[in-house]
Amino acid sequence: MFTNDFFLDEKDFDKNLDIVINNVGFSRNSAGYTYGYDWREYYILHYIISGQGIYKVNDCTYHLHAKDGFLVPARTMVIYQADETEPWSVYWVGFWGKKADYFLNRMNLSAENPVFHYDKDDSLITHMESMFKEVRYPQRAQEVLLGHFYQAAACIINYNKDSLNPVLQNYVTIATRFIEHNFRIPLRVQDLAEECNISASQLYRCFIKELGISPHQYIEKLKMEKAVEFITQTDMPYKEIAYLLGYEYESHFFKVFKRNLGRSPSCFRK
Repeated sequence: MFTNDFFLDEKDFDKNLDIVINNVGFSRNSAGYTYGYDWREYYILHYIISGQGIYKVNDCTYHLHAKDGFLVPARTMVIYQADETEPWSVYWVGFWGKKADYFLNRMNLSAENPVFHYDKDDSLITHMESMFKEVRYPQRAQEVLLGHFYQAAACIINYNKDSLNPVLQNYVTIATRFIEHNFRIPLRVQDLAEECNISASQLYRCFIKELGISPHQYIEKLKMEKAVEFITQTDMPYKEIAYLLGYEYESHFFKVFKRNLGRSPSCFRK
């Protein structure tokens, strides 16, 4: 294992700066290496250049790979662990300042959404590497580091404008595929979360962010689409359709159908 974490001398900090770089580091982790539970007074932005691992924050677990990144929020307990077979190598930069929250908001990063992905080009890793090199020269570090920090932030901001978050999108893809193969049985959000190996609250946030609806709403939407297919393309009795879609009672099926489509099932049957 190789780790270097360079901290700048506090006497060199200009507390009036919008952003203050606190430390810059790099780690090539050994298998299963774990950091935390711990917390810091400042933010830390990580970017994974190879391997994989897990990151836990606010009762959520994220499985991350090369070209993923994650934010350690200030004053928040976290834990992260390198994979047993493909341990990750990671760059990071610690920072604070009066506009730290502003830049994090622009990057769409927060305690509720602490992960990102960047695979457009090598720009982000170049700026992270440059910060790691420049931090060793304290007489000019803060000014040079800030230039690279702003460029790294711009990479993430511009990438987010053009794409969905693949980390969150992957969880949603796993869950929606599971729903599509198991829509005939009663499904709980907890069942989907276990399939994705994340918490129910985390999966809920993923669905809201990526699809604009909750997992429960997605399940209902898919069932209603299947219901319309059964009603319009078969002569199957409503009771049987309800049973096939996981509804114990026909009356419950009718209620859900009308709530979602605004009309009763009979309006769709010719």
